[in-house]
Amino acid sequence: FELAWGFLCRTKTSVLKALSVLSDLILMLEERSLTVPN
Repeated sequence: FELAWGFLCRTKTSVLKALSVLSDLILMLEERSLTVPN
């Protein structure tokens, strides 16, 4: 049970980290699209 709990916590942190990285990338892309005139 402890091993499964640790695995869940590890995957949770990795998923949260990936989500934060994705949100940062999206923000960068939005800013770039705003600065560049279409």
